[in-house]
Amino acid sequence: MSNLVVPRREIGGDALHRTERQVLDLWDQGVGFRGIAAKLGISVQTVRSIVARLDGGGDTEKRFREATIRSTAQLLAAINALRAKRS
Repeated sequence: MSNLVVPRREIGGDALHRTERQVLDLWDQGVGFRGIAAKLGISVQTVRSIVARLDGGGDTEKRFREATIRSTAQLLAAINALRAKRS
C-alpha cells in the first residue's frame, strides 16, 4: 500500500470547484471555449464538458454562436442608428 496523499480539490461556497467557477465566470463574460482553455491552461474538451454539465446542457456551442450572432447584430444596429442620427 502506498502512503501517497492526494490533495482534495477545493470546493467553494457554491459547491463548484475553483476551475469550474473560473470556466463559468469566463463563459458568462462571453469568452469562447478556446479562449477559456487558453486563459486557464486546460483543454478545450474540459471546458466543453464543464459548460455542458453546468450551464443547463444542450448544444452549448450552438447557443454560444447564436448569442454571438445576436450580439453582433445588435451592435451593428446601434452603430447604424448612431450614424443615422449624425447624418
